[in-house]
Amino acid sequence: MPLGVLRAESIEFAPRPEAVLQEAQRLAMGCAVRVVLVFSSRFWRDAARRAQHPDIEDQLKQLGFLFMPGDTPATWWTPHPDPLPVLTAWAGGPKAGTWQRAIAASLSPDAALQACLETLGRAFDMTSAELEHLLVAWYAHDWLHDDYARGAYSYVPAGAVGAPERMAVPVDGTLFFAGEHTDLEGHWGTVHAALGSGVRAAEAVRLGGVSAQ
Repeated sequence: MPLGVLRAESIEFAPRPEAVLQEAQRLAMGCAVRVVLVFSSRFWRDAARRAQHPDIEDQLKQLGFLFMPGDTPATWWTPHPDPLPVLTAWAGGPKAGTWQRAIAASLSPDAALQACLETLGRAFDMTSAELEHLLVAWYAHDWLHDDYARGAYSYVPAGAVGAPERMAVPVDGTLFFAGEHTDLEGHWGTVHAALGSGVRAAEAVRLGGVSAQ
């Protein structure tokens, strides 16, 4: 289960695995905001638009990543080389937390969308209205307030480097914890760490409760 769920102790154990729960409190959950925008076309590839920026014409045609330092969200990517009219906005860490609080404080259901359109408008010299006219759909998810996640990814604060290894030890040959926060290779906060920890826990079950390194 995700570290955020363990830290919130929203699942009851009988008896409680006190050692595991204590180690969970030593780790921390990070914040991330992702907004996916689906447009009717890959407008950034339009010949007329590329002609307006001859110095980056080839880059626009092959656009993979777009970085907007100082803006929120600052990081964008396309599904290049797949020819899909999709742009994904990403913010992580403290900036994501600040943005998430601003979205909540606005009480507007499309506050995240408007922030994205304004940032894209500055990047491509377009108005928010022009971009919204091209918009087909948009999707966002609040992992921090999702009861089944309680955060986006884990990280190890100072002094807690041994916590993931201790959480990976089976409890009485009965409870086997997995998740990227239990990774033993230092790849916390990644998908491959989550997958690897699942394989490790499954192997421990196969071995009858012996921790598999």
